[in-house]
Amino acid sequence: MRNAFLLGAAALVLSFQNAGPAHALTEQQWLSKLKQTEKSVGTTNQVYGEMLFAVGNFYHKEKKLNQEQTMYDGAMKVFEKSPGKNGDLLRFYSDSLARIYMEEGKLDKAELLFKRALDIGENIPGRDKVYVVPHTLGGMAQLFIAQGKFNEAESALNRAIEMRSRFFSAGQVDIVKADLANLYVKCGKYAQVSSVK
Repeated sequence: MRNAFLLGAAALVLSFQNAGPAHALTEQQWLSKLKQTEKSVGTTNQVYGEMLFAVGNFYHKEKKLNQEQTMYDGAMKVFEKSPGKNGDLLRFYSDSLARIYMEEGKLDKAELLFKRALDIGENIPGRDKVYVVPHTLGGMAQLFIAQGKFNEAESALNRAIEMRSRFFSAGQVDIVKADLANLYVKCGKYAQVSSVK
């Protein structure tokens, strides 16, 4: 019974996050849903963390950065409390939040979160890591480019290419290779562009 409730609550969070303009919630509605979730599952449940993140996304879209930060910090604290059970969620939301911070120009915060996501992803057992690590490496490469750290960006992209080459289709690998070729163009390393095959 409890698992069915949690699945329903998680589906509710996702439906709120994916609501289009016709179904957009107001700030009061988001805060009301957050309170309902807190009342239903408590403040340490991952569903509550996901709802905090969803409300943070609302504030991000509304450019209310202080409220956004409060919600994201709260969500991360929920996921950090039980890293064994929520490790993948902590990785996913660290990566997602890093991308948001990068978009906002908070590059130092983004770098810390990307490093956390990468560390968690690299410690995922089995083949699952080959799906998540290249994604995070791609984000880190974009961050390094924004910071002017072109050698680090090149290294991250080459590592992503190597991982994807072993387990993904050529099309998936070509996307990262295109990023690497664009990096070489940006750095003026035109001779190396042709070496990206």
